[in-house]
Amino acid sequence: MNKKNIASGFFITGFERIFTQGAQILLSIIIARLVSPSDYWIWEFIMVLVHISTVFIDNGLGSALIYKHNLNQNDINTVFTFNVCLSSLFYIIIFFTAPFISSFFEIPSLNIYLKVCSIIIFIDSLYIVSTAILKVQGKYTKLAIANFSSTTISGIVGIFFAYIGLGIWAISYSINNQELHKFTNFNNQFC
Repeated sequence: MNKKNIASGFFITGFERIFTQGAQILLSIIIARLVSPSDYWIWEFIMVLVHISTVFIDNGLGSALIYKHNLNQNDINTVFTFNVCLSSLFYIIIFFTAPFISSFFEIPSLNIYLKVCSIIIFIDSLYIVSTAILKVQGKYTKLAIANFSSTTISGIVGIFFAYIGLGIWAISYSINNQELHKFTNFNNQFC
Protein backbone atom coordinates (compact mmCIF):
# COMPACT_ATOMS: atom_id res chain seq x y z
CA MET A 1 0.00 0.00 0.00
CA ASN A 2 1.27 3.45 -0.80
CA LYS A 3 0.93 6.58 1.34
CA LYS A 4 -2.06 7.83 -0.68
CA ASN A 5 -4.03 4.62 -0.02
CA ILE A 6 -3.15 4.71 3.67
CA ALA A 7 -4.26 8.33 4.00
CA SER A 8 -7.44 7.64 2.05
CA GLY A 9 -8.22 4.59 4.20
CA PHE A 10 -7.59 6.58 7.38
CA PHE A 11 -9.85 9.42 6.20
CA ILE A 12 -12.69 7.14 5.04
CA THR A 13 -12.53 4.95 8.15
CA GLY A 14 -12.53 8.01 10.41
CA PHE A 15 -15.62 9.50 8.78
CA GLU A 16 -17.35 6.12 8.76
CA ARG A 17 -16.74 5.70 12.50
CA ILE A 18 -17.99 9.19 13.29
CA PHE A 19 -21.15 8.88 11.19
CA THR A 20 -21.90 5.29 12.22
CA GLN A 21 -21.38 5.99 15.93
CA GLY A 22 -23.45 9.16 15.65
CA ALA A 23 -26.27 7.27 13.94
CA GLN A 24 -26.10 4.51 16.56
CA ILE A 25 -26.30 7.01 19.41
CA LEU A 26 -29.22 8.87 17.85
CA LEU A 27 -31.12 5.68 17.00
CA SER A 28 -30.44 4.22 20.46
CA ILE A 29 -31.81 7.34 22.14
CA ILE A 30 -34.97 7.20 20.04
CA ILE A 31 -35.50 3.47 20.67
CA ALA A 32 -34.77 3.91 24.40
CA ARG A 33 -37.54 6.49 24.57
CA LEU A 34 -39.99 4.12 22.87
CA VAL A 35 -39.40 0.94 24.91
CA SER A 36 -39.91 0.41 28.61
CA PRO A 37 -36.96 0.93 30.98
CA SER A 38 -37.12 -2.73 32.05
CA ASP A 39 -36.89 -3.90 28.42
CA TYR A 40 -33.96 -1.61 27.81
CA TRP A 41 -32.21 -2.81 30.97
CA ILE A 42 -32.66 -6.45 29.91
CA TRP A 43 -31.27 -5.63 26.49
CA GLU A 44 -28.21 -3.92 27.94
CA PHE A 45 -27.59 -6.90 30.22
CA ILE A 46 -27.73 -9.23 27.19
CA MET A 47 -25.36 -6.96 25.28
CA VAL A 48 -22.81 -7.14 28.10
CA LEU A 49 -22.75 -10.93 27.73
CA VAL A 50 -22.56 -10.63 23.95
CA HIS A 51 -19.69 -8.13 24.03
CA ILE A 52 -17.70 -10.21 26.51
CA SER A 53 -18.14 -13.22 24.21
CA THR A 54 -17.16 -11.18 21.15
CA VAL A 55 -13.87 -10.16 22.77
CA PHE A 56 -12.91 -13.82 23.09
CA ILE A 57 -14.20 -14.77 19.64
CA ASP A 58 -12.36 -12.09 17.66
CA ASN A 59 -9.25 -12.47 19.87
CA GLY A 60 -7.18 -10.49 17.38
CA LEU A 61 -7.09 -13.13 14.67
CA GLY A 62 -9.01 -10.91 12.25
CA SER A 63 -6.45 -8.17 12.80
CA ALA A 64 -3.62 -10.69 12.47
CA LEU A 65 -4.85 -11.50 8.96
CA ILE A 66 -4.50 -7.85 8.02
CA TYR A 67 -0.86 -7.70 9.06
CA LYS A 68 0.23 -11.15 7.90
CA HIS A 69 2.64 -11.17 4.98
CA ASN A 70 1.96 -13.79 2.31
CA LEU A 71 -1.61 -14.40 3.41
CA ASN A 72 -2.85 -17.70 2.01
CA GLN A 73 -6.14 -19.59 1.87
CA ASN A 74 -5.09 -21.89 4.71
CA ASP A 75 -4.69 -18.89 7.05
CA ILE A 76 -8.09 -17.55 6.05
CA ASN A 77 -9.80 -20.92 6.52
CA THR A 78 -8.15 -21.48 9.89
CA VAL A 79 -9.24 -18.12 11.30
CA PHE A 80 -12.76 -18.48 9.89
CA THR A 81 -13.19 -22.00 11.27
CA PHE A 82 -11.76 -21.06 14.66
CA ASN A 83 -14.06 -18.02 14.95
CA VAL A 84 -17.17 -19.96 13.94
CA CYS A 85 -16.39 -22.85 16.30
CA LEU A 86 -15.65 -20.54 19.22
CA SER A 87 -18.77 -18.45 18.61
CA SER A 88 -20.86 -21.62 18.43
CA LEU A 89 -19.39 -22.74 21.75
CA PHE A 90 -20.20 -19.40 23.39
CA TYR A 91 -23.73 -19.45 21.99
CA ILE A 92 -24.29 -23.00 23.28
CA ILE A 93 -23.02 -21.97 26.72
CA ILE A 94 -25.37 -18.98 26.83
CA PHE A 95 -28.25 -21.06 25.45
CA PHE A 96 -27.96 -23.71 28.17
CA THR A 97 -27.21 -21.28 31.01
CA ALA A 98 -30.05 -18.91 30.05
CA PRO A 99 -32.62 -20.63 32.32
CA PHE A 100 -30.25 -20.35 35.28
CA ILE A 101 -29.46 -16.70 34.56
CA SER A 102 -33.17 -15.99 34.17
CA SER A 103 -33.91 -17.73 37.47
CA PHE A 104 -31.08 -15.93 39.27
CA PHE A 105 -32.37 -12.50 38.24
CA GLU A 106 -36.01 -13.61 38.70
CA ILE A 107 -36.94 -12.47 35.19
CA PRO A 108 -38.68 -15.38 33.44
CA SER A 109 -38.63 -13.71 30.01
CA LEU A 110 -34.85 -13.30 30.16
CA ASN A 111 -34.52 -16.99 29.25
CA ILE A 112 -35.99 -16.63 25.75
CA TYR A 113 -34.46 -13.19 25.22
CA LEU A 114 -30.97 -14.55 25.89
CA LYS A 115 -31.48 -17.50 23.59
CA VAL A 116 -32.71 -15.41 20.67
CA CYS A 117 -30.65 -12.26 21.08
CA SER A 118 -27.34 -14.06 21.57
CA ILE A 119 -27.50 -15.29 17.98
CA ILE A 120 -25.59 -12.06 17.32
CA ILE A 121 -22.47 -13.84 18.60
CA PHE A 122 -22.61 -16.39 15.81
CA ILE A 123 -23.55 -13.94 13.05
CA ASP A 124 -20.71 -11.60 14.04
CA SER A 125 -18.13 -14.38 13.68
CA LEU A 126 -19.18 -15.01 10.08
CA TYR A 127 -17.86 -11.73 8.71
CA ILE A 128 -14.69 -11.13 10.74
CA VAL A 129 -12.53 -12.71 8.03
CA SER A 130 -14.37 -10.95 5.19
CA THR A 131 -13.83 -7.61 6.92
CA ALA A 132 -10.12 -8.30 7.37
CA ILE A 133 -9.69 -9.27 3.71
CA LEU A 134 -11.52 -6.16 2.51
CA LYS A 135 -9.15 -4.08 4.66
CA VAL A 136 -6.14 -5.87 3.20
CA GLN A 137 -7.48 -5.09 -0.28
CA GLY A 138 -7.92 -1.44 0.70
CA LYS A 139 -11.67 -1.42 0.08
CA TYR A 140 -12.41 1.04 2.87
CA THR A 141 -15.20 2.80 1.00
CA LYS A 142 -17.13 -0.44 0.60
CA LEU A 143 -16.65 -1.22 4.30
CA ALA A 144 -17.82 2.26 5.26
CA ILE A 145 -20.93 2.05 3.08
CA ALA A 146 -21.80 -1.40 4.43
CA ASN A 147 -21.34 -0.32 8.06
CA PHE A 148 -23.27 2.92 7.76
CA SER A 149 -26.12 1.47 5.68
CA SER A 150 -26.55 -1.53 7.98
CA THR A 151 -26.67 0.74 11.04
CA THR A 152 -29.11 3.19 9.45
CA ILE A 153 -31.51 0.67 7.90
CA SER A 154 -31.67 -1.60 10.94
CA GLY A 155 -32.06 1.40 13.24
CA ILE A 156 -34.98 2.83 11.30
CA VAL A 157 -36.72 -0.55 11.22
CA GLY A 158 -35.98 -0.97 14.94
CA ILE A 159 -37.58 2.41 15.65
CA PHE A 160 -40.67 1.37 13.71
CA PHE A 161 -40.94 -1.89 15.65
CA ALA A 162 -40.42 -0.06 18.95
CA TYR A 163 -43.09 2.45 17.95
CA ILE A 164 -45.66 -0.30 17.33
CA GLY A 165 -44.90 -1.71 20.79
CA LEU A 166 -42.64 -4.71 20.27
CA GLY A 167 -40.34 -3.66 23.14
CA ILE A 168 -37.18 -5.72 23.48
CA TRP A 169 -37.96 -7.60 20.27
CA ALA A 170 -37.65 -4.30 18.40
CA ILE A 171 -34.14 -3.82 19.77
CA SER A 172 -33.27 -7.45 19.10
CA TYR A 173 -34.49 -7.25 15.53
CA SER A 174 -32.59 -4.03 14.97
CA ILE A 175 -29.25 -5.43 16.16
CA ASN A 176 -29.64 -8.89 14.60
CA ASN A 177 -30.67 -7.28 11.31
CA GLN A 178 -27.66 -5.00 11.46
CA GLU A 179 -25.31 -7.95 11.90
CA LEU A 180 -27.01 -9.93 9.10
CA HIS A 181 -26.83 -6.89 6.83
CA LYS A 182 -23.10 -6.52 7.54
CA PHE A 183 -22.52 -10.22 6.90
CA THR A 184 -24.36 -10.04 3.59
CA ASN A 185 -22.68 -6.82 2.47
CA PHE A 186 -19.16 -7.83 3.48
CA ASN A 187 -19.41 -11.23 1.85
CA ASN A 188 -20.96 -9.77 -1.33
CA GLN A 189 -18.16 -7.20 -1.52
CA PHE A 190 -15.58 -9.91 -0.96
CA CYS A 191 -16.84 -12.32 -3.62
